Amino acid sequence: MLGEHAPWIVALSLFSGFFWIFFENIDGFLRKKIPDSLHGKIIRMLQWSPIGLMVLLFADRINDVISLEFKRNEVAQYLTVDSTMSERLQVALNGQGAVEIGFVFFLLLALTSHHLPSVRRRPLEIRHEFRLRMMKHAGFWMLLLAIPMFPDTMYLPLESGPKEPVFTEFPPWTISIVALVCGFCLSLSGELWTSYSMSRSEHELNLLVRNARLKSIVFLALLIQFSRNFDPNHLLTSSPHYYKEFGVVLLTIYLFMCTTFVSDLRMVEKYCQNQHTAHQLMYTVCGTFVAFLTIASLSFGLEHYHLTKMQFLALSFDLFAWVFFIAIVAMGLPPLGFDSSKAPEIWWFRFVMLFTLPIVFIVNDHAFLFVNYFIALGFSSLFSQLVGYFKTNDEKSTAAVYFFMYSASIIIASIQVGFNISTALIVWGCFGCLSAFLIHRMAKNMSL
Repeated sequence: MLGEHAPWIVALSLFSGFFWIFFENIDGFLRKKIPDSLHGKIIRMLQWSPIGLMVLLFADRINDVISLEFKRNEVAQYLTVDSTMSERLQVALNGQGAVEIGFVFFLLLALTSHHLPSVRRRPLEIRHEFRLRMMKHAGFWMLLLAIPMFPDTMYLPLESGPKEPVFTEFPPWTISIVALVCGFCLSLSGELWTSYSMSRSEHELNLLVRNARLKSIVFLALLIQFSRNFDPNHLLTSSPHYYKEFGVVLLTIYLFMCTTFVSDLRMVEKYCQNQHTAHQLMYTVCGTFVAFLTIASLSFGLEHYHLTKMQFLALSFDLFAWVFFIAIVAMGLPPLGFDSSKAPEIWWFRFVMLFTLPIVFIVNDHAFLFVNYFIALGFSSLFSQLVGYFKTNDEKSTAAVYFFMYSASIIIASIQVGFNISTALIVWGCFGCLSAFLIHRMAKNMSL
């Protein structure tokens, strides 16, 4: 087993996302140091290394399951010496191997993203930048999910396995289908984020954004169905089954936020005037902070999974402070050269607020209690800017729409605490559609 004889391959596979995150920097460095012929070979190797190493791990799993290596956790739990070849393949493809299948599919989509129908006819410079950003997105998620989705039990040999199989039923084939759906949904999220960050090419990518959002809505409905019966208490266990369930819920929330906020943010920036002012920055930061305080105060008297009021407030303040602090620090990135987007300080504040959400779920077991908090903060961050963005002759109507959206986001968050994640996302999805409609109507009134 690779985990026993070559553990460095396992570690390199899971952390090879660094190659893609810093691919542009590595490419520029090697171009100056080595001849062009050697440079091209090394760059191609770095491009394919995350996929190749992940395929190597999967091939090792297939070999161990087919040869009935009982030191492999899945073999010991499901199979016997009398198991047929189809049963062995079913365990290999639908057990933890499904996670590897999903990742290989996701990485392939990122590496070949410049061949998408809505991108391949764009100028070469845009296609190149699009693929680089998709690779960075994929590398980030590969690192983020390396620990929770690839536990030691996947690769390290068992010291003493069970004498009899633990499970009498084999993992269903639907698990592989869910893994492929998750990989595709991560790719759709990357398309939305990438197109949003490439603000200088936004007109070239309008068709991509529209198609990605339409496909995201369809697949989001599937993910919500898959995560319908998720129990947050599963996070306190170490069962591999719950690791996969955790991943589905995490990706559902992430895809929802990308589908809703990224599209709305593009719509706001498309119609808004005076793209960057200190007032907009103040409205965004202060509005987000006030929204959190208001949600916490409205939710103070509710029951929260048997937590006392003080425990609940302490947890909520702890999570919010962690995310808010990182978002504030990220606003210092534009002076360091990360300033290619419109209103870069606000862009980084929003980007980190939304992107930090999945990280919070990994580092804190109680984060699922606050899904509505963070979604409401995303809406608050968006609508706080409308005060500084929109300048219409009918200021009363603009103020009324802003106040309604801002208040509704806070109230929905406070009353939704305690609902299951599926119900919460459905409610917020309807709210996101309403927000897009109102922003469009406000922008249309501006042009009259």
